[in-house]
Amino acid sequence: MTSPYLYPPFDETADGSPAPLPIWARVLYVAATVVFGFFYGSLGSVQHQATIDIGGNALPVGLFVSLAGYLAILALLRSMTDGIGRTLQFVAGALASIAIYSTESVAGTILIPANEAGWAWLIGVVLASGLLLLWPRRRSSGAGEGVN
Repeated sequence: MTSPYLYPPFDETADGSPAPLPIWARVLYVAATVVFGFFYGSLGSVQHQATIDIGGNALPVGLFVSLAGYLAILALLRSMTDGIGRTLQFVAGALASIAIYSTESVAGTILIPANEAGWAWLIGVVLASGLLLLWPRRRSSGAGEGVN
């Protein structure tokens, strides 16, 4: 009688390394990441103009919340994956939506106008993307490693 515990799990190869994903799963992950990036870029593009009036001063709360959320999502994607692939896919989707919403539509409307908040949103997204794509990976410290 053989035990099912003597064989490696289906998601591992015989040597214990993770099995590669099938091509359909990789394509699905890429498409989902790009669509999610496009969705968040659209959401931030619409909400970055929102302000709260406090004492006669308009505070750009929408810009801060949109940039903080974008930075948090990029940091999460960068920390959860080994490379920059997923983060780059998310950035591509977000920048595509920002490029679309920065141009004038057929009706003559622009969602990202050339004002201070619009430029801050555009430059903030580009800087956050560059920062997190170029940020080096933290190396895991293994047992027995050290300086001799």
